[in-house]
Amino acid sequence: MELIGHNETRRLFLDAWENRDNHSVFPVWLLVGPKGIGKATLAYNLACKVFSDLAGCDVHDQMSVGGLGDLFIVDMEHNLTPKTSISIETIRSVTQKMQMFSMGESWRVVIIDSIDELSRGTDNTLLKTLEEPPEKTIFFLIAHSLEKVLPTIRSRSRVEKLHPLTSMELREIGGKLLPDKEISNDMIKIGGGSFRRIAKMISTGADTLFDDAKRILSDKTANSADRLALAKRIAANPENMSIMLDVISYFGLAELYPIAASEIERTHNLHLESELATFKILEDIKKCL
Repeated sequence: MELIGHNETRRLFLDAWENRDNHSVFPVWLLVGPKGIGKATLAYNLACKVFSDLAGCDVHDQMSVGGLGDLFIVDMEHNLTPKTSISIETIRSVTQKMQMFSMGESWRVVIIDSIDELSRGTDNTLLKTLEEPPEKTIFFLIAHSLEKVLPTIRSRSRVEKLHPLTSMELREIGGKLLPDKEISNDMIKIGGGSFRRIAKMISTGADTLFDDAKRILSDKTANSADRLALAKRIAANPENMSIMLDVISYFGLAELYPIAASEIERTHNLHLESELATFKILEDIKKCL
């Protein structure tokens, strides 16, 4: 619920909400931006403001434990079955619950995080609801890429493009959520305005691997055995292979970036030996330095 950044979008919504007696609130807000910049946090924060105003008190604790019957959350955690996408059954279930639990005068808020993860055909089911949204209902649709959103959904939404967080905002969040960790300038740069990415790198130890890769590749006394040992450490978690792209960017080897990106994608898709692929990329970087 701790929101940092996105002040303009928050102000625009709160202006509309606070003047709802004079002008109707636009029912569908499409929050678009890169992963990990706080789109879902903004949606939860605005929902908390809505219900706190209606209740006449702070309902933060109730929201934290899912204690609000008129708040509907659709995400991978709340998906009906453990799938890699949000199923059509989940969307239908939420629609039915909205009809069952809120027949009175209370407001409802629906958060869908994210519509990029809707399974095929599910967005059409959602569209039917958005074409004639229920009264006193606000939808916060979260999308990582506007291009992947159906034009018909975009046309029925107020699109708010959220920008990556600034270095200052990233450090402010780090101070609140990771007070025992020092976030380096390199991590700020690698994060690309996404605190989620920075936090994930720190939690998986990828930040240490990145620093070690810089050191070993810059060390003229390091040999192929040192790079192979580093490749083994990186390959212990295949997801950490992506830091090779960050290392390439750090050294300014733009011509090598697409080659390495293709190699990493091929390794993941074909379930190839990640240790050998990582070692090859490290050797290619060394040759270019």
